[in-house]
Formats: sequence, C-alpha cells, structure tokens
Amino acid sequence: MRLHSNRYIQLTEETISQLENLRDLIIADRDLALENTNQSQVFAQLILLVSMFVAIVIAVILVLIISRHVSKRQQKVVVASERIATGDLTEASNHLQGNDEIGQLNQTINQMRLQLRQMTESIKQTSGVVDRQSEQLNQSAEDVK
Repeated sequence: MRLHSNRYIQLTEETISQLENLRDLIIADRDLALENTNQSQVFAQLILLVSMFVAIVIAVILVLIISRHVSKRQQKVVVASERIATGDLTEASNHLQGNDEIGQLNQTINQMRLQLRQMTESIKQTSGVVDRQSEQLNQSAEDVK
C-alpha cells in the first residue's frame, strides 16, 4: 500500500507541477497576447493620427486652391464692372462662362453693358435729332428776324 501511496503522491506532485507549468504558459501567452493587442492599438492610433493630419493638410491645400480660383474669377468680374463704371462699354467679358454664381454675375453684367450701350446709342440718336431740330429752329428764328 505504501507503494501505491508513494506512487499516488508522486503522480499527484507531477500532475500539480505540470498544471503549474501549463498555468504559467497560459499566463505568459495571455500576457503576450495583451502586449500584442496594446501594440496593435497604439499602431492603429498612430495610423489614425497620421491619416487625420494628412487629411487636414489636403483639405487646407484644396481650400486654398479653390479660394484662389474663386478670387481670380471674382476679380475679373470686378474689373469688368469697373470698366463699365468708367464708361467703357466696348469689351464683353466672355471668359467667365459657367453656371456658378460668378458665371451668372458675369452674364448679368454683360447684359447690363449691352443695355447701357443701347441706351447711350439711343441717347446719341435723340441728341442728334434734337440738335438738328434746334438748328432748324435757330434758322427759322434767324429768318423771322
């Protein structure tokens, strides 16, 4: 019986030792998995931050490019308006075609320029008629004297 008892104790101690080794291996694997997960999380956060930075830089560059484009088109409309304001009704600004607001504003300014041109031509013609009639009246007045 002692033999069985010694054998039993030996097997029990061996089993306990193997279970402790297994527990240590599982704990080590768990710690390694946790460390890998933490590293992956840090890496993912780093990628996210870099991506956000790149997206912000691209957005700022696009805003600057679009802003410059709009400003240049707007400046051309302002120059055309200033020419009309100074009385230059000869040149149409057809280089700003488009369906956006600036293109529509340009079309409206061109229509205004054409209307002003027609109005000034009409005023010139009426002024010519009034001038001729005034001369005729002056001639008639001279003849009556």
